[in-house]
Amino acid sequence: MSVKLSATKRTEAGKGASRRARREGKIPAVVYGKGMETIEVLLPGHETFMAVKDNRKDEIELDIEGDTYVVKFQEVQLHRVRRDILHVDLILASNK
Repeated sequence: MSVKLSATKRTEAGKGASRRARREGKIPAVVYGKGMETIEVLLPGHETFMAVKDNRKDEIELDIEGDTYVVKFQEVQLHRVRRDILHVDLILASNK
């Protein structure tokens, strides 16, 4: 597991908030897993794109404001034309 990403918790939800985040270079994402509450986060755009491109099937170490989770990409939603990442679903592999 060589990929590490830092995320921040989302304070806003909805289409407008997601569009604002994308304009700022962030990608809206959701982290979920068995026995945990769903966490809505914002991921860094370029680093996330590179992780998806190179390690889509590998585990990712995700730091969410000091808490570390080991996650896998469950689903990556792409823009039809530009191929930008619109949203990412991450599933919990383990909690460190």
